[in-house]
Amino acid sequence: MVSDPPGPRLTNDQRCIAVFILWILSGDAGQRALVAWSMGWQSAQQASGSHWMGPYLAQLLEDPYDAVRFAAYRSLRQLPEFSDTAGPDSKFQYSFVGSSNHRRKARERAIEIWRSAQPAGKERFGKEILVDSRGVLREGAFRQLLEQREDRRMHLNE
Repeated sequence: MVSDPPGPRLTNDQRCIAVFILWILSGDAGQRALVAWSMGWQSAQQASGSHWMGPYLAQLLEDPYDAVRFAAYRSLRQLPEFSDTAGPDSKFQYSFVGSSNHRRKARERAIEIWRSAQPAGKERFGKEILVDSRGVLREGAFRQLLEQREDRRMHLNE
C-alpha cells in the first residue's frame, strides 16, 4: 500500500481562514492587487457571495500602493451597496490618488455602508471569512492579520 506524501505544514490561520482573507490582509502588494481585482469578477461573487467583501476592499482603499487602491475601488463599485444604482444615500466617492486623510475617510465610510447593508440572516458567514453569524466583522482577528501585512517595496512586471 502506497501512502500519500505528507502535505505542507499549515498554520492555524492557513487551516481556518480563507486564503483571500489572508492575502488581502497580510499578503504582499502583488497578492493584495490580485485578490482585490478578482473580487470584482461577477463569477467570483456568484461563487463565494459578495456580502462579506466590503470591509476587506475598504481596507485596501488605504493601501500604500496605487494599483491596489485602484483595484479595490473598482471591485468595491461592483458590490450592490456601492454601485451607482444603490441610490443617492449609498453613493460612494473615492479617489485612489487622494490624500491619506481622504483615503482614511473613504475606508471608514465604506465600512459604514457595508455594515448598514448586511442582510438579515439570509447570507452565510463564518470564521473562515472573519464575520460571525450575526454579520459582525471579527475586528480583533482582522487587525491581527493586518499587523502581519508584508509591506516591503516591490516592483511587478507584467
